[in-house]
Amino acid sequence: MTSNEENGPIEGEPMEQSSSSSSKSSLDPNNMAGAFTNAFGHALVQTPFDITREVVNGLVGKKIVPKIELVKAPEKQEDVTTAEWQAQKVGSAAGMIGAGMIVTKIISKILIRR
Repeated sequence: MTSNEENGPIEGEPMEQSSSSSSKSSLDPNNMAGAFTNAFGHALVQTPFDITREVVNGLVGKKIVPKIELVKAPEKQEDVTTAEWQAQKVGSAAGMIGAGMIVTKIISKILIRR
């Protein structure tokens, strides 16, 4: 994901002055969209892969499946009042729902064939 400094200001919106140059605007749609998509992708792809890896390695008793980072974990948002924190939580929830729907579909296909 790119930072706000690389993209520049969005036309039509006033730029906010901040006391800290590294501080991101809590209303920047790029930060909110980035937080949402990163959390969504991590919950939809990386989390099920990590769970599968742990189950397989636990059942076998050895580390057969290595740890592979398919989607980078989202940065932890400390301030719960920011739009990025909220977007991250909604993205994670949407990703978990999507992953649950995919697993349910796979299991139902397996059970119907028997």
